[in-house]
Amino acid sequence: MKTQWEVQKGICPYTGLQLVQPKYNSKNDIQTTASLDRIDCKKGYIKGNIQFVSMAINYAKSTLTHKEMIALCRKIADYWKDKAPI
Repeated sequence: MKTQWEVQKGICPYTGLQLVQPKYNSKNDIQTTASLDRIDCKKGYIKGNIQFVSMAINYAKSTLTHKEMIALCRKIADYWKDKAPI
């Protein structure tokens, strides 16, 4: 896991945000706190199938594949691109 963190430089591959490691007994920011994700949820937590993503992304991704998650993000971005910001 340490190698994967270093390879990613602590950056979430979906949001581009700099991640921080979770702190126990503390309130963690769901958008920037790192969470270990299986790239392919049908496979285990093995080398080549893990990445660090934000907790929010990991909750949203659930059982989606990497490609399905990207497609969902694109749909959300396309839907909101011409709408007033929140």
